[in-house]
Order: sequence, then C-alpha cells, then structure tokens
Amino acid sequence: MRALPWFLFAATVSFAEDAPAYHGFRADLREAGAVLRVKLGEACEGPRPAVVERAFKGDFKAGDKVLLVIDAEAWTARLQGDLAEPGGMRGRGLPFFEQPGAPGDSQIVLAKRGKDGLVVAGLCLADAASVDPPDEARKRDRETADELVASYLQASTTPDEEAAATYFRFLIAQFSEESPGACELAIGIIADDFERVAGALKRDERGIERAHAFVLAGGAEKNAQVAALRGWLTKLLAESHRREAAGFYAGEYRKTRREAEEMEKKEREPKDPRKKPPPDRFETTAAKKFGIQSRLKELPKLMALALDPKNPPAELSTDELLEKADSFSRE
Repeated sequence: MRALPWFLFAATVSFAEDAPAYHGFRADLREAGAVLRVKLGEACEGPRPAVVERAFKGDFKAGDKVLLVIDAEAWTARLQGDLAEPGGMRGRGLPFFEQPGAPGDSQIVLAKRGKDGLVVAGLCLADAASVDPPDEARKRDRETADELVASYLQASTTPDEEAAATYFRFLIAQFSEESPGACELAIGIIADDFERVAGALKRDERGIERAHAFVLAGGAEKNAQVAALRGWLTKLLAESHRREAAGFYAGEYRKTRREAEEMEKKEREPKDPRKKPPPDRFETTAAKKFGIQSRLKELPKLMALALDPKNPPAELSTDELLEKADSFSRE
C-alpha cells in the first residue's frame, strides 16, 4: 500500500492527548458522523481538498467538495500501535487502516465535522489512481470494498447476535477457490471485530466444517485469505476436527522443514561460474525462502491452537509441539 509522507498532509487539528482505546471498526462506524468514499486532491498546508464519490453515512452526496483535516503525527502513532494497546489500530490480521493516499486516489474516510472541515478519524480501503489498467478485477475490488463498508455500517447498529452473524458469513465466504482482493485487506479488522461479538453467535457447524475441509484440501495454497484465517477457524473447531487439524499442521510443518533443509543444501553447493542464472532467479528464490520462513513461523502457532484454543501452550519447543500434535491426532 503506497502512501505519501505524513508531513504532506494537513496537521491542523489534534486528537485528544491520550488516544481512546480502539474498540473495533464496528464502533468506529457507529461513532463517525460521516463515512465517505472520496477522491483526494493535492496535499497542501491546511485542510486537504477532496470530492465525495459516495456517501455511506452523513449529509453528503456524490460530487460534494469537502476539506479533510487530520493530525498526521497522532494518526501515524495510532497506525503503529497494536490492537491490544489503547488507541492502537494495527496488530492481528492484515493491514486495513492506511495513511492518506496520493492526489487522485480514492479512499474511504471516517470523520466528524470540525470548524475547519471534516476531522478524519479513519482512512481505509484505498484505490490508487496510479494503478493501471483500471480493469474488471480492480473494479470488482472497489465494489466489494464499498459493499463491505455498507454492510458493516448496517451491522454497527444491530444487536451483537446479528452483527456476529454478519461477520461470520463474510469470514466463512473466504473459504472458497476465489475471493476479491479488497476482502483480503479487510479480513484482519473483521476478524478482530468478530472476536468482540462472537459470544453472541449461534454456531453454524456446517459452515465451520465446510471451511475446515477446504483447509485440509490445501485451501491455504489456493487462497491467500484462507491462510490468514486459519488461526481464527481453528479456535471454532470441535475437538474431533481439532485432532484432524493438529495432525495436518504437524505434517505441513515437517514438509516445510524438509523444503528449508533442501534449499539450504542447494545454496551450499558450489556454483558453476560459467552458467548464468535466469534473470528472475533471485526474486523467485527470495520469494520461496520468505514463504518457507513464514510457514515455519505460523504452523507451530496453529498446532498450539489445535491442541488448546483457549490456552495454547507457549512454553513447548517445536519438537515437543510436533510430538503432542501427533499424539492428539491419534487419540
């Protein structure tokens, strides 16, 4: 996600000295006086001009010209904070909130009226003007993002049980062969909100089983969103399915470790200086190495969740986790 340096954005209104605790996107939407998709104008000193493209909430319409005001330094601090910390907006899941975009970018803003313009309290789901071409996939991503905001804006004023069902339906829908990219950006924040209201959810065992089966069929390799949601799903599994998950993730870890060992062995082999590697060899190797490192980091966490979703064992070594996962899967 590309963004201008914060100092190019207006810094004329300050947040409270102590940022309020972050209570989730649902609360953000409920508290915002305006929720808009806007096309950003040039960055300048003072409030930044923008044009409303769509109004989800507030007394605005498409084509209205507005001025956006933000304390960029305070906003940057909130973006860097962990969700568990007061004011923190990033932690679990994938990035969702963003820095202000470049001129011409389209971006969702959450704001309240102030004396100098709309005081921005949230920026998310940007569509960069510099991305070419504006193809059908990109159009679908923006439409999906807009539907997402409209859907969760509606959920923000419903009882917890209804909101939980809305979140659950969205998350379960990601366990499929295809899912739009805009949804991938949003999963972290939706999963975080879901955890806040999940106690009110009537369990949908069929949906959980369907998602679990997709994971075991290698769904995380087919769908990036699924890889991000495996931890969330594992917490919902019945014990019999957690046993399957424990065995599956133990097998995946061993397979990944073998890949890492083979790659390391290959890198130690002497290279023939007369042979030039293909142009993209470095990029391909680096991407593969990063993928292996990521899996080696995440799979032990998933094994621990499968063993005990409420109190995952953090003190065990990876070999001990593997042993326990094998034993648990055979019980």
